Amino acid sequence: MKSILKNFKLFFEKSFYFWQLTKILFSLIFSFAIYSEGNSRPLYIAIIITLIFVTFIISMLYSLLKSNGVILKFVYSYTCIISVLFGFLLSYILITETKGIWYKNLGFQIVPIWFILFGIREWIMRSAT
Repeated sequence: MKSILKNFKLFFEKSFYFWQLTKILFSLIFSFAIYSEGNSRPLYIAIIITLIFVTFIISMLYSLLKSNGVILKFVYSYTCIISVLFGFLLSYILITETKGIWYKNLGFQIVPIWFILFGIREWIMRSAT
């Protein structure tokens, strides 16, 4: 088990800049999603979605700009939990919403896996600080 975590940590350390760019990309994607979501849902759902994703964006940007601090562990934890849950939710939606032909969208599972790996990276970074 220790060797698997060591290999994960080595992988994430070697791809440091990729994950920093991922934070910026996810921040932009979720910003556009919040903007377009405002008019398509009832107000209370839009407010809940906006609060969750704005907090997610702020936590990603905070962890991008700060290198140490007490709040950083909480930020890494929040980012980890939200991105892993969002990755599993996205994977579930891609599989179940295809009306029996889920195997055609199997190639799109790379995006949920990307979110889940991002969450694992944030957890490892949380453990390292």
